[in-house]
Amino acid sequence: MPNGEKRRGQFVIVELDDVLASHNELTFSSSPGYPVNDRGQNINDRNYSDDKVAQERVRENARNLDPYRIITTSRTPSGTPIAAGQQIDGKWIIVSGNNRTMSTKVASRMYPENYRAYVDALCEELESFGFSRTDKHERMACQNGTLVYLPTGDDFRINNDAYYFRQPFLIRIDYDFPAFQTQELAKYNQSTMKGKRAVDKTIERSNSLRENPLCKTRIPAMIDEYERMSDFYADRIAQKKMLEALLQCNIITEQSIPEYFDDGYFTSSGKELVESVLAGVVLEKEALKAAERDGIKQARRVIVYAMPVLVSNSTLGGSANLITHINNAILYLNEMKSSGLPFDQYINQGALFSEKEWHPWAIYLSRLMSQGQRKFKQAIKAFNESVKRNTGAALFSDQNVTPDEAFQAYVIDQIPADEARLVQAYGSGETKPKGSAKSKILLAKAKKKKKLKLLQLA
Repeated sequence: MPNGEKRRGQFVIVELDDVLASHNELTFSSSPGYPVNDRGQNINDRNYSDDKVAQERVRENARNLDPYRIITTSRTPSGTPIAAGQQIDGKWIIVSGNNRTMSTKVASRMYPENYRAYVDALCEELESFGFSRTDKHERMACQNGTLVYLPTGDDFRINNDAYYFRQPFLIRIDYDFPAFQTQELAKYNQSTMKGKRAVDKTIERSNSLRENPLCKTRIPAMIDEYERMSDFYADRIAQKKMLEALLQCNIITEQSIPEYFDDGYFTSSGKELVESVLAGVVLEKEALKAAERDGIKQARRVIVYAMPVLVSNSTLGGSANLITHINNAILYLNEMKSSGLPFDQYINQGALFSEKEWHPWAIYLSRLMSQGQRKFKQAIKAFNESVKRNTGAALFSDQNVTPDEAFQAYVIDQIPADEARLVQAYGSGETKPKGSAKSKILLAKAKKKKKLKLLQLA
């Protein structure tokens, strides 16, 4: 449970008609037979009868039913609907996930192709939930897209008592559900982040994103086509897709939507959430803490905008991997801002303010961040492509471009020359690439292009 409490539960597949949501999926009036309080009111504190936004959300979820949002082994309440352990008049009472239940019922009536996709997904996931284990006396299976319960575990021909589901629906049963009261339903909706510091919430959410390979690449990719983050925030459709992705990846819950999303756009809290969670994909705890401070948030936005190419860079090995330097760039910026000095004065007097000796690459990257979102992203993208292009055997063995040379061409050469000289002076003990890295890269490209043409002629 969100409050840390543990309860006995079980996944069960039942008929869709045998589950009772708090409200009717078509009229949104209270469902007859659903528990009420001592004043005769529905115990679900979400008043679907009067909440037009909530009603529309049910309809929209039905039109765009995502099977894997409600077919999940997640332990959190935001997933497969939860029913109380005791039935009422043969009905399973939904205590968490009423929207998801109503949406599925609407889809079964009005969008049969969406419900068909739900059944297909359920058939595919039977093994994940243990329903199809052949070592059990009883099991479930799918025959031509129909879910079948096999009491004796044998195949369809032998199992004379086989039950063919009309409209299967996956639920979780909470066997320890204590009482049909509003406060008990509210326990499922309590934020698991309550009482935690903002940075701890960010770290937890970012870890969830990192641990899910699909979400780790999918969510950053949603901002890849925009020139700046402000362009993304101006696109209503893009923000809706981002909200759905955050829900599907369990970054937020349906109950927290009003805090982060309103009237088709992210609220200020929603923008903060999006940027902090995405930044946490590459920034470690100390850098994340620094990036949430005033004066550093602009650099965090630069990081977020470049997230797709930074995720790509994180897969590179050796000195081509810039993630540690990116983290230190944020820490360097924070230290400089805390000093109150402009860059030129701070780097000349840095030893007076810092006990840490900064790697020059971190400082170069911090200066590149100050050049803006677009320039930073383009530079890292070009760096990645150059390194990948020169990995392994090269067409011209003497023209391999090293990560140091690529960094010179695509990072150092992109910042003001006077700033680059200051950083070079700071790190004068570091080995510098000889010659013009930019010229060497261009020469290699030209020779490779010419060689390919000659090969084609031959």
